[in-house]
Amino acid sequence: MPVTTTPMNIITAAYNYSSKNKPGTIATEATELLQLVIRRLRRLYALAPRINYTYFAGFAEVDANAESGGPEDEGWERPQEAESVFRIERTSHTVGGQGKPRDEVKIVGYDDVKAEEGYGCVFRMGQTYFSAGNPLDPTGGQLRIFFSRRPTDPTTVNDPLDVQWTEQFNDLLILDVAAYLAAKDGRDAEAASLRAERKEWLQQFVMFLEHCEANEVRRLANVRRFNTNTLVPLTTFLPAAG
Repeated sequence: MPVTTTPMNIITAAYNYSSKNKPGTIATEATELLQLVIRRLRRLYALAPRINYTYFAGFAEVDANAESGGPEDEGWERPQEAESVFRIERTSHTVGGQGKPRDEVKIVGYDDVKAEEGYGCVFRMGQTYFSAGNPLDPTGGQLRIFFSRRPTDPTTVNDPLDVQWTEQFNDLLILDVAAYLAAKDGRDAEAASLRAERKEWLQQFVMFLEHCEANEVRRLANVRRFNTNTLVPLTTFLPAAG
């Protein structure tokens, strides 16, 4: 079903959490609170791929372009809307190397380009993917890049939220705004209570992302690896500040 919730729906519901709220007085709706809703939604979409990277997913078919100053003559630009890239594939318009459409192109480190010589490979430098330089690797044309998306921002308080937002978790955004209003108005005890309730909704959101597909069939074990030095604990994604 299409998403019908707007930032104004979120803001109005947040006002209703306290009789002390003064609509349009504590914070401006069209600018301050709109941007607050946008920031909070972005944060949830940034959290999601750490749990389920295919839930808020999309893809783009990217043509190789000349990259001035890059390590190769041509590269594939990382899509601007990508929060977390999780797969790259060949298409019928991929040039160079070997393989057929839908074959995976592995992402390897710039300093270990021979890590997966049995597959076509690219490495990322800056915001661009480049051929790893092995015999099977693509050298130009088009690649299909799959990623966890950043949400599309509503332009006004009356525009709907991102098309993939799951409206059953609207209370996460509502409580965020309500806590912000309470904190800005100096109602610290009320803000703390709202943040505690918001934390419970965050736990439900995390559980949903974990179990939304329970019967996925795989030929191989599902191994999750993040190649990063640190992982921020999920509980830090909703800090104490309103």
